[in-house]
Amino acid sequence: MAAPDFTQDRWPALIREIRSARHWSQAELGEQLATDQASISRWERGVICPGYDVQQQLEALAQQFGLQSLFGVEMVVRASPFPMILVDRSLLVVAASASSGFVTGKTCVEQAAPDERRYLAAFTAELEKQDFWSASAGTRINYAFFRGVEVAGAVLVPVVVRGEVFAVVQKREPAPQSP
Repeated sequence: MAAPDFTQDRWPALIREIRSARHWSQAELGEQLATDQASISRWERGVICPGYDVQQQLEALAQQFGLQSLFGVEMVVRASPFPMILVDRSLLVVAASASSGFVTGKTCVEQAAPDERRYLAAFTAELEKQDFWSASAGTRINYAFFRGVEVAGAVLVPVVVRGEVFAVVQKREPAPQSP
């Protein structure tokens, strides 16, 4: 069974929070985002997900109004000189550093090399086993696996925003094993 798209699910709640904080109607928020009330309504009901540019505008508005947002975390990840990504529970890449080799809007599975997908499947199972995605877990994970004679891995840190858990993942470069 595929994991739900938590990134898509977060937009209706954020839109309602922004409108509530500013006492805006859907039409007034639409004016701020250069769109119509019908689009705001569809986004708020979760019928469709706003496009990437609108998502960025919504995150910026949330930050401006003091609402909990991923905006700051996304900026840090994108600016990192190290291979780093921000993902949701379905492993959808929300933000990525240039050196990561990942792009936003696609899952890690879609972007992984075919020979690395089995490691990704084991990695995903380990996250579930350690209850990483629980909003109360809050545990940093150092994950390592053997790839031939190398040890590869990543460090994961959970980020909880509006009750949803995201992971900041920093890739560790493979290190040769000593004999």
